[in-house]
Amino acid sequence: LEPTVVEGVYVAQTTDRSITIEWPVPPEHKVNKLEADQIVEAYKATAIESGVGTEERTLIRKRAECLKRGGVYQLTFHDLPSLVCLEVCVCARTNGLYGPLSDKVIAF
Repeated sequence: LEPTVVEGVYVAQTTDRSITIEWPVPPEHKVNKLEADQIVEAYKATAIESGVGTEERTLIRKRAECLKRGGVYQLTFHDLPSLVCLEVCVCARTNGLYGPLSDKVIAF
């Protein structure tokens, strides 16, 4: 079983010091929660700071920790410098292997 591409990633909310991204829960995850844990163990979001420093931040969370009401997965980057621009990609992990990166989203 190979990890699938995470689709539909978007910026849900920004504050002065945080950025929240979300993406829809795929239909196959809604059928059976035990199967969903086998399909995706965890999600990894990578945010690369645009500009001078190009600092990279990574968040890795178990699938169930990303699940929010309303049928979306969600990850939040906290403690960001003010006026930062991030390019964010998400990938899924299955059987210890990370899949392809999602399309990039830009967050300010």
